[in-house]
Amino acid sequence: MGGAEFVLLSGVDDPAEALNIAAALTSAIGEPFLAGDHEVQVSASVSIAIFPDNGANPRELLSNADTAMYHAKSLGRNYYCFFEGSMHADVYEQMQIANELRAAISQG
Repeated sequence: MGGAEFVLLSGVDDPAEALNIAAALTSAIGEPFLAGDHEVQVSASVSIAIFPDNGANPRELLSNADTAMYHAKSLGRNYYCFFEGSMHADVYEQMQIANELRAAISQG
């Protein structure tokens, strides 16, 4: 089961405060709970993109938050990270490698 949800926090001006919120979220979500007779544990990958530093408009901001979310997911369970411009290069490199691998497989 998975999904991508985004939360807009207004009034959070300090990146350290955003980091504290992300840490609290991943900690709370990572706590096991009972569902009937079964213990369930979920995880969250949290990304932080701050307006206007990480996006001048809503589309750019959400795109960069999405990029950071995939980076956080690549780190493992219950990670969070800030968006960094270098993440675009990482995503491009991963796409290029995946495309080359698909081509190699199709060519035997």
